[in-house]
Amino acid sequence: SKEYKGETKEDKFSTYLTTDLPFDWKDMYGGLIEAISPKLYYESYNQINGMMMRSESVDKETKKKSSWEVKKVSEVNKKIIKADYKFTGVEG
Repeated sequence: SKEYKGETKEDKFSTYLTTDLPFDWKDMYGGLIEAISPKLYYESYNQINGMMMRSESVDKETKKKSSWEVKKVSEVNKKIIKADYKFTGVEG
C-alpha cells in the first residue's frame, strides 16, 4: 500500500491505498469527481492510483479526529438504482 498525506485549510489527513485489487477508485468514482470538480480532479485526484483502504483526518481547530478502514473486499457486480433510495436534503 501507499500513503498519501495532505492538508486543507480545515484539516490534515492521511490516506492509504492499495493497487492489489482488480479495480481502483478512478474506475468507481473518477467520473463523479471530474463532473463535480474538474480542476480538483485534474490537479490531484487523477494522479492517485489504487483503492482507498484507510483514511484518517484531524480538524486543525477542534482537534477532532475521524477515520475509516475497509474491513472486507468483495467482488460483487451490483448496480445501484437511484430510484430505490431517498436522498433527504440532497434533491428538491
